[in-house]
Amino acid sequence: MSPSTRKVLITGCSDGGLGAALAFAFHEAGLEVYATARDPSKTLEVASQGIKTLCLDVQSNSSIAKCVGDIPELDILVNNTGGGYVKQAFLPLLLKSKGMIVNHTSLASLCTVPLQSAYNAYKAAMASFSDSERLELKPFGGSIYKEAEEVVGRTIRGAVYEGSGMPSQQWAKEVVMDILKSSSPTIWRGAQAWIVRIGRMLPFGALDSTVKKFTGLDEVERIVEKPNI
Repeated sequence: MSPSTRKVLITGCSDGGLGAALAFAFHEAGLEVYATARDPSKTLEVASQGIKTLCLDVQSNSSIAKCVGDIPELDILVNNTGGGYVKQAFLPLLLKSKGMIVNHTSLASLCTVPLQSAYNAYKAAMASFSDSERLELKPFGGSIYKEAEEVVGRTIRGAVYEGSGMPSQQWAKEVVMDILKSSSPTIWRGAQAWIVRIGRMLPFGALDSTVKKFTGLDEVERIVEKPNI
């Protein structure tokens, strides 16, 4: 690696995940990659490609401090997992290199995705959590999902999303391309990203019917609202 090679650190790079896919894509783009994970033994596939792997538990101040000490320079920080205090720890290096911070959120931070409230909250804080609850609880008046347990279970297990996503390698390659070439503050990549991008320009709640059908909530509503005979 030459001294001018840009350096990127990515959190949450366990083998098989999106963080690992990003590590591969940045590596192929010619950057020096620091792929981190709480358990380095889960990054063996990443390391086998010649990518430097480091231990980083984003919930441990001592682990963060040690990782910062192991990184002499940094141009790009990808917050694939973890909280804001991680970027604060690496901020001096990023200021020095005039680099960038990439926060890996989700379509759930902009589009209401029922039946995964905790995930939405993690990605977009309480505003997304509240919006998700608006759709999740509407059919029940706040009651539980017992009558539609089977349908709800399919969504929670992720069965309704199978086959609808973009391959992680393709997603990572396109995201890295955008990060390195685009000046846009928001990156739109993923099989359903275009729907949410358009939905942002529509009135509030305009995508409700589409999201309900995609997640199975329309079926849940029919079950709950069906009169008892």
